Amino acid sequence: MDGPTLPQKGLKHVPTLAAVDAVLALLLIALAWSHLATRARFRRLLKGAGQGNLEELLLTQQAQLETVGRELADLKAAQAVLNRRVDTCVVRPRILRFNAFQGTGSDLSFALALTDSAGNGAVLSSIYGRDECRMYAKPVEQGRSTYTLSDEERRVLSGGAAE
Repeated sequence: MDGPTLPQKGLKHVPTLAAVDAVLALLLIALAWSHLATRARFRRLLKGAGQGNLEELLLTQQAQLETVGRELADLKAAQAVLNRRVDTCVVRPRILRFNAFQGTGSDLSFALALTDSAGNGAVLSSIYGRDECRMYAKPVEQGRSTYTLSDEERRVLSGGAAE
């Protein structure tokens, strides 16, 4: 018989099998390393779970998030109500004191503007004289009144500074 014998034929593949074994060993080491890293991450994840399991922790968190969502919606609704109320509150009270009659004393007369953010409200005026004191109230809508306004009342409505 010419040629290699049966045991010699099987030995030809030994280097190839050794290389395959080395590659498989490296893959096994990489897989083991990945498994250990995943287990470490999983342990860190469960570290805060206490005695419960991860599912219970996630369900508890979901319930808390739903509660916070409902509370946030309630707070937004309450804020909207408060915003509507604030729009109708007096936000720009202004007063102007003046002397209605020259030579009769000091600045005992005044004009008082009480308006909301849209300029709606009233202007009050007090005219002080030696023998009497008169008070007037005039409605105001969008910074204007249907009644005739004195110079002092117009000035206080426009935001003029007190004298």
